[in-house]
Amino acid sequence: MSRFTAATGLVLLVTTALVGCTPAAEPEPEWTEESAYAAAEETFRAYWAAGAIGSDKSEEKQYITGDLLAHYERSPQDSGTEDSIEVRGESKLGSFVHDEYRVVGEAAVVEARVCVDDSDFQVNVDGNGWESPREDPIYTVSMRFMSVGGTMLLANLDESDDDVC
Repeated sequence: MSRFTAATGLVLLVTTALVGCTPAAEPEPEWTEESAYAAAEETFRAYWAAGAIGSDKSEEKQYITGDLLAHYERSPQDSGTEDSIEVRGESKLGSFVHDEYRVVGEAAVVEARVCVDDSDFQVNVDGNGWESPREDPIYTVSMRFMSVGGTMLLANLDESDDDVC
């Protein structure tokens, strides 16, 4: 064997060994904390707007997943009373507070709270007069979002005692 062939073989062997030892670059995460928070807030505001009284309730379904979706699918959506409800005013969303971001398996999870102000919102059911639907028109809602197929969806929604208003 000639020296040239042996030297070339040695260079190729060393190069192959070095390339094999180079760690593979870690893939970029699908969600960053900032992108998950922004998507969660956008999803919630769209969900809230879709759920306005008098709107098509099936619109909400595109923004939810998990337990909330299961509850939605078990609940009757058309009770026949929608036509007898009039609304005036607006339910306003205030500060949106991001509490936590974490990754669970393949999913990004966001916990957040929002201040809801229904001070200007009134309903008239069956022509019985205008009234506020709540005793305390300013309240906090806590939420949990989960990423599903590249989208942040609302998985849980509850009224909260933690005040952000």
